[in-house]
Amino acid sequence: MTESGKIIELRGDGKAVVRFVRTDACAYCKLCSMRGGDEHIDMAMDNKLSAKIDDAVIVQMKDGGMGLIAILLYGIPLLLMAAAILITILLKAQDYIIGTVAVAVCVAAYGVIYLINKKVKPKRRLAPEMVKIIKK
Repeated sequence: MTESGKIIELRGDGKAVVRFVRTDACAYCKLCSMRGGDEHIDMAMDNKLSAKIDDAVIVQMKDGGMGLIAILLYGIPLLLMAAAILITILLKAQDYIIGTVAVAVCVAAYGVIYLINKKVKPKRRLAPEMVKIIKK
């Protein structure tokens, strides 16, 4: 996926904040947490191109990255929670136990995702990156 954005802030840690304006694709994607009424979203990323404030840049996410992120954030917790519900139902547990176990498994799944993110983050495999300055 390739999007264009504008540098609105430079941080001291070598990162730049890029502002992306809402497009038609935003209604279907929903991965960056942009809500229906939002006109833009700001995202910090490595400033490998030494872009300056007000530069327009092309930002790219590696192919397959969006699908993998969606599976990690939604699919795995949902499947684990459904499995926990099914197992506790088969064990004839009471309703409050079924709910408690389902919520606990979901929280644990997000804990695992957090740990996975800490391992993957240094590799920056899924992180969006600036690939070109299109306007200075």
